[in-house]
Amino acid sequence: MVFFESAKIKRLPNYLLILCLVATLATSCTNGEEELIKLKADAEKGRISAQYSLARMYYKGDKIPRNYKEAMKWYQIVANKGNYRAQYFVGNMYFRGHGVEQDYKEAKKWFLLSAKQGSKGSQHFLGFIYSDGLGVNKDLNKALKWYKLAAEQNDKKAQFFIGNIYYEGLGVSKDLVQAHLWFHLAGVNGNRKGVKLRGKVEQKLTPAQYDEAIKLYREWKPKMNKG
Repeated sequence: MVFFESAKIKRLPNYLLILCLVATLATSCTNGEEELIKLKADAEKGRISAQYSLARMYYKGDKIPRNYKEAMKWYQIVANKGNYRAQYFVGNMYFRGHGVEQDYKEAKKWFLLSAKQGSKGSQHFLGFIYSDGLGVNKDLNKALKWYKLAAEQNDKKAQFFIGNIYYEGLGVSKDLVQAHLWFHLAGVNGNRKGVKLRGKVEQKLTPAQYDEAIKLYREWKPKMNKG
């Protein structure tokens, strides 16, 4: 009998934990439904902030089940009004085939609209599209152009790709000083591959080249960050 009572006591915390979890989920679902109803009402009235928030809510599955088709519907509405963030997401969803059939050409169209407004995410994707020839003719010069625009806003992946372009001589003359600069920037921003390849490049630099690369790094300044 003592053993039975003891076992019941030991199970009690887990039981209470489950109850708390169920209660939390139920409250979360209720709050999510209420927020969804309010956002939909405001979105139907044409409020851009509500339309964008609604799209984001569906895209992330935030408090409600994820629904890419609904996300695309609302992102598209906002994107058609010239919002560069919504244009980025429309491009991204076409690029990945989320809620729509994958279409690199359509993705490029929306990324281009967004990139021209300064979106580093869209600039990065355009670099990737041109470097891999996705829905376009492969063009490393255009890839470098768009990667550089993103990299100047401290996009660490774009910085890494530029470093690799100069390191491998892809569409440009090999330039170890430039490769070191961009790998260094990528590494400082948290790109592990950038750190690794920066070290690899350093072994090939002359003392004068190394000094030049460090000078370029110290003089480099990012431009306005526009997500």
